[in-house]
Amino acid sequence: MSGNKPVLLLAGDSRLCEFDSFKYEHFCFRYVIKRGAVIEDLVNETLSILREYKGTDRSIIVKIACGINEFTKFEHHKEGKDLRLKSDVSSRTVFNRLKSLKEKIKTELPTAVVGFITVPTLSFINYRNFLRLNPRSYKRSGRETRSASDNELQADQAKLDKELTVLNADIKLENSRKQSGLLKGCYTISWHNSISKVSIRKRRSGSRKVVRNNFADLHDGLHPKNSLKRRWHKQLVKCATSELDLIRQYNLKTTKVTVTQ
Repeated sequence: MSGNKPVLLLAGDSRLCEFDSFKYEHFCFRYVIKRGAVIEDLVNETLSILREYKGTDRSIIVKIACGINEFTKFEHHKEGKDLRLKSDVSSRTVFNRLKSLKEKIKTELPTAVVGFITVPTLSFINYRNFLRLNPRSYKRSGRETRSASDNELQADQAKLDKELTVLNADIKLENSRKQSGLLKGCYTISWHNSISKVSIRKRRSGSRKVVRNNFADLHDGLHPKNSLKRRWHKQLVKCATSELDLIRQYNLKTTKVTVTQ
């Protein structure tokens, strides 16, 4: 632990790989990064790190960047494997898992400020094409099932984008709720906006949301290029710095109340 710097703990999946190479002197950065992680995989190590700060007066900010792997699975076939959408997982299920992690963190360290980062989408087709260029990843499995067609992957894409639109809206709402350690809710870091834009298309029969994706900044259809990682990291630091001001305001107000009493 370095001095009395505020602690910024970032927990998530392989999209965070190499984040620990970025330096920022005003925070003590801690990381829980697990390749292929689902939310439950982050629990034990995250809580273990937070226990180190029990009984201290350090400001603790926790950001959770996880969720995409809850929706996906690898489907093996005679040519190799494809990343596919799970049929039995909804945005509500994933959101409840995120909330459960938040509750465990707040139970372990009530003064920690916990926020979720929105979940960017992925490209099933681009990731399939990337795997085909990598013989180690796309080796033949010996199974007789066939590879998914473009139409099947496009159907997965549409369903995933719909679920993520709902999940990210729920994340923003949850972040806005008041929590211990703050006078109000925390800020939302919207990484999904780097990939997806949602617009409203109006028709005579009504209106509907349309998601438009630009996967240019994902080097394999799933993981961010270094330039996007740096932008995401800057967003993270900017948000955490603003939340430090909120924590100080909270501490100042609670101190005044205690003295007055």
